[in-house]
Amino acid sequence: MFSLRLIGLYGYIIALAIYAWKDWFLALCGLILLTVLLEHPEMPHTVMGIQGLNPWNIVLAVIVVAWLTTRRLDGSPWDMPGFVTALFGLYLVLTGITYVRGAMDLGSLPEEYRETFFSFTSDEIINPLKLIVPGLMLFDGCRTRKRMLMAVCCVLLLGVGYALLVLKTMPFGELAGSSDFMLFRYRINRDTGLHANDMAMLLVGAFWSLVAAYALYRTKLWRFGMAGAAAIVFLAMALCFSRAGYVSFVAVGLLFGLFVWRPLLAILPIVGLLVCVAIPSIPARLGMGIGTGTAVSQDASDLNEITSGRMTTIWPPVIEYISDSPLLGYGRRATVRTGVYDILSAEGEPVGHPHNAYLEVLIDAGLVGLAIMLAFYGTLSIMAVRLLRYRGDPLCVAVGGMAMATITALLVSGLSSQSLFPTVSMFAMWCAIGLLVRAYVSVRQSAAAAVYTEEYVEPYSPRHDAVTSGSTY
Repeated sequence: MFSLRLIGLYGYIIALAIYAWKDWFLALCGLILLTVLLEHPEMPHTVMGIQGLNPWNIVLAVIVVAWLTTRRLDGSPWDMPGFVTALFGLYLVLTGITYVRGAMDLGSLPEEYRETFFSFTSDEIINPLKLIVPGLMLFDGCRTRKRMLMAVCCVLLLGVGYALLVLKTMPFGELAGSSDFMLFRYRINRDTGLHANDMAMLLVGAFWSLVAAYALYRTKLWRFGMAGAAAIVFLAMALCFSRAGYVSFVAVGLLFGLFVWRPLLAILPIVGLLVCVAIPSIPARLGMGIGTGTAVSQDASDLNEITSGRMTTIWPPVIEYISDSPLLGYGRRATVRTGVYDILSAEGEPVGHPHNAYLEVLIDAGLVGLAIMLAFYGTLSIMAVRLLRYRGDPLCVAVGGMAMATITALLVSGLSSQSLFPTVSMFAMWCAIGLLVRAYVSVRQSAAAAVYTEEYVEPYSPRHDAVTSGSTY
């Protein structure tokens, strides 16, 4: 029996699939907004019981076909810079090779992680790579200012949507005096489909993306709305009770302060103090395990609690196995396919992830894989900083800030969780990367044209808008 919400969902999906043949870009924007429900418990994850056949995937497939058909008819050039194409290609090759190595050794998976070849392929290739495709489509489609603004708004609204899901799960009356943050984290996972750490990382990127895009909107009403949206996202992020989230929030803020807005360096400590006073559960979470030892010795049990078993139990066997195959690793899911899982199970920590994105890459793909990952994300970060510091137009600043915020949030949170391979919590980041590369190409083309014509018109300036509001950059 279909509920009204499911009827509305399927109606929305059918409308997107039909409209994609008229304007695939608008349909893609609608799909980006729908992604907030991708892992929601009430979202259908199969159609007719077929794994991988769910409403989101179906709409994406229709939009991709419409996009490719339109590209073939229009003959639009694929103008992604060569160095980005090369690094992205290496990233995809690395993902594919680690998948193949893991798929050839499925028999080593323990019983509780046992999968069929089809389900493993779905989890390690189809689901990760589908999250990248919308970013590529945004890069190709955002060839006008209007489309770029629409895409930026959709990515910002995606973060606000996740924040509202978090706030819906929170019993606000208990926050002032309760320190049962683990219960709150469980509720987030149960009611949104994302782990609290994943949600916190996503919301960190969403908050600083809103900050970067604030200057895009000149009217008081729009700016008031942006400030309100940022406040909602900040509160939701704080209520995830993720220490990695708090650290990444400060790290992104420091980068914004160093590169663009110096007053942030003074504002951040004040905001942190006010939040800790308003929500006592947050300092309780930050201080978990600190000061619990004796005066004689802060023993390993304290370190175990502070790091949630990472440094004392999880990381040592992972590092040991990495040293046995340092260059190429063991392929995907190496943590559970090697003896690491048996050691962790014996220690009472039967986890399937090393709780460190960099260790995961090392054990799955070795030093070669880590070098590719760092080169890829490092290059994108440099591009983002350059756009963030670009003074020609606030749209460039917004896109650069979105990319830098989402990438930095991932890289910092990766020290204690996450993955450098594609996951659902990275979807907004991949969208921001697509916008970043398109804006970067636009600025380079404008600068080259200025040299040739000896006249420079900023690609996003008000004067340029007044003359060519509907033209390409």
